[in-house]
Amino acid sequence: MTNIVTGDEQNAANLTRSQVVSVIGERDEKTVSAVLATGARIEDVTEAYALATGKSDIVGTGEQPLSGAAAEVYLLLSEDSP
Repeated sequence: MTNIVTGDEQNAANLTRSQVVSVIGERDEKTVSAVLATGARIEDVTEAYALATGKSDIVGTGEQPLSGAAAEVYLLLSEDSP
C-alpha cells in the first residue's frame, strides 16, 4: 500500500526550527521544540502568534476560534511570553 502525503502533511513534516523562530522570535529551546512537536503548519504558528501577541482579533472578524495544532501553539506561546 502506498502512503500519499498531502500538501498540509508535508508542510507540517517540513517545519523547521528557523521557520518557527522567524515567526515567534528567539525563545528558549524548550518552547521551540514544543511548537515543533505539535505538528503545526507554518500557518498555524503564524495565526497563533498573532493572536497571542494581540495582533489578531478573531472575535471581531467572525473567524472560528483556534483549534488543533494552532490552539496548542497558542497555549504554548501564551505561557511563554517574551
